[in-house]
Amino acid sequence: VMVVASATSNDCPADVIMNDADAVISGLRHGEGWYAPCDDSYGGREPVDFHHDFATKKDNLVTAKYISSLHGCWAVSEWHPGANPMCAAYLPKTAPLVVYHKGGQSTFNVDQSKNGGSFNEIGSFLFDGTATVELSNRGSDDCDYKGSCWWIADAVKFSYVGPSCHAPVQCPQNEASTKPQTLATAQHKAAHELETELRSVGDYV
Repeated sequence: VMVVASATSNDCPADVIMNDADAVISGLRHGEGWYAPCDDSYGGREPVDFHHDFATKKDNLVTAKYISSLHGCWAVSEWHPGANPMCAAYLPKTAPLVVYHKGGQSTFNVDQSKNGGSFNEIGSFLFDGTATVELSNRGSDDCDYKGSCWWIADAVKFSYVGPSCHAPVQCPQNEASTKPQTLATAQHKAAHELETELRSVGDYV
């Protein structure tokens, strides 16, 4: 049984939110653009606040690295636009996301065609000084309009869980981070059900 200790706001570091402007973007073709249905991106820049790959061929690799100095266990969440179906239809269903944490790295596929306009929790990970989240457009040509898929890099959030992922504290800003059904646990469950190889799981110590 996992015991969650209560904590005051003074005991908990504030959330760390990194917008695409804070990320290191690299690749042959990337930039910012405008498409009215995708207006629920994170941030205040108008008319649009995200990076994309211009629907380029996915062998023209584009990456976005979000790097922060963190210690302890933090929940990682990702934000992309697309609550509007006219935006979501052009977004990939398997956008790779890699979390580099203490002890290695964990790879996930984010379905950018779903849950747009909000932070979506990936999982909780232990960091020992440096936290890196890398998004890429590798193999992300699987939107509803194949051949015209616009991979997006928007915002990443780190929310403090506790000194260890097995000893979380109940911080005022991270109540959602203790919910068990994150993308990491959902993929873990699906892998067992399908009897496929589990590539990665969250909650590392």
